[in-house]
Amino acid sequence: MNPEQNLGIYADVPRSRRIVEWLSRMVNLLFLRPWSMIIGDAVWVLVSIFALTTHFRYFNQGILPTLLLFAILAGFTYLYGNLVTNYIVPKVYQWLFGNAIFGMLGGFDKATFFTILNTSKLTHIHLRAEDQELAEEFCEVDNELTKDLFKERYFEIYQNSNIPPEELEESWERVWQNQVLSVNSGKISFEEARKTENIAFRILPLQLQNMSLIISPFIKFFQLISVCLIATFLSNTHSLLFAIQVIVALNLILSLVWYMLNSYQVSEVPLLANNLQHLPQHVVERFGERLKKFVGKVLIPKNVTMDRAYFSEIRNYQARFILLYTILNTFFLLCLLGITFLIDLILGSNTVLTWYKQFTFGLLLLPFAFLLGFYFISIIIQNVRRVAASVLVGLTTAVLPFVIYYLVTGNFEVEKVQNGIWASVVGIVSVLSTTIAGQFKEILESN
Repeated sequence: MNPEQNLGIYADVPRSRRIVEWLSRMVNLLFLRPWSMIIGDAVWVLVSIFALTTHFRYFNQGILPTLLLFAILAGFTYLYGNLVTNYIVPKVYQWLFGNAIFGMLGGFDKATFFTILNTSKLTHIHLRAEDQELAEEFCEVDNELTKDLFKERYFEIYQNSNIPPEELEESWERVWQNQVLSVNSGKISFEEARKTENIAFRILPLQLQNMSLIISPFIKFFQLISVCLIATFLSNTHSLLFAIQVIVALNLILSLVWYMLNSYQVSEVPLLANNLQHLPQHVVERFGERLKKFVGKVLIPKNVTMDRAYFSEIRNYQARFILLYTILNTFFLLCLLGITFLIDLILGSNTVLTWYKQFTFGLLLLPFAFLLGFYFISIIIQNVRRVAASVLVGLTTAVLPFVIYYLVTGNFEVEKVQNGIWASVVGIVSVLSTTIAGQFKEILESN
């Protein structure tokens, strides 16, 4: 019998943490397993094709033309998959995130590295004394390991040169001290971030990766829902207002998930989540014994505080991923729409141009709609207490005098109540505008 088994003792776990853990498990099960990714991609493509061919199927009656079009689009999707993996994704990713920060030595891309660098300075993790010692020991090993990997790459670059080993060793030390460690974001340098008390610098890469993995299925399928909304709107199934309301609601869900993930992830400090198999053999031989004690080790901080600019940095980074996914998806959808348009045009559809122009315009708007929606709604969620307080005070100030007047006199003047509510709405909007403007000012200053 295991003496540490679950004895059913009550433990208080915050509801937000339970929600995030459940959400992470569900996303991993439904979207991030190999089989679920294949099924998810197949459903996404089929539904997209069905939405994009709405006009074609309506004006070209008959199963044969539709099956032929579906076969052409499916074949293009297969070819596009190879093209996008090998050429398009690397180019778009490089455009949005930049090159490797350490050039030929490798490392993170520029956007990711500077986000980790800046947010590590803005994150203050307070551990128990025994955990602090373990965390600092882990940071020491991480520092040695990082330098060793960079050194290995440096020697690989010059392995075919005629430079003597002693001279190459001296050259490497100069490169390490004068070039690698001196890289900085204008707020903190790589050398400062490597201090052993800065455990946040070691855990943030994994947190950013997990956040992007969990958020990506939401972006992908929310964009698919938006594509279906465009198709049904152009078919006069619902109004434009309804489509806008749904897209705003999707952005609200996306922003809530993003905010909860960020708030939850900083509540744990995983030292080494994976085993040592992903490391080179010579690194395992040198550091394996020292690293084994950290595998699967999760520290629970006593307290975690973030400076005000933390969420602005993380928000800017997440916005790049939103643009990455939505731009790639939009380009693919435009290709499918273009093929459908050409075949529809060949078959002589009468109103073909107007419908496809409107659909194209809607597709081009989606990346910007999700980007702006994410910025605005996430800012509101971040400042929800301030916004809620202004709403409560504004409505109370507007309505309470008239309630008291009604209780005293028995008369209720609707017109004056409406005027008071409108006045409070103006005040609430001004507070909201000031909040959003302040956040955008921080974003601009951080860049």
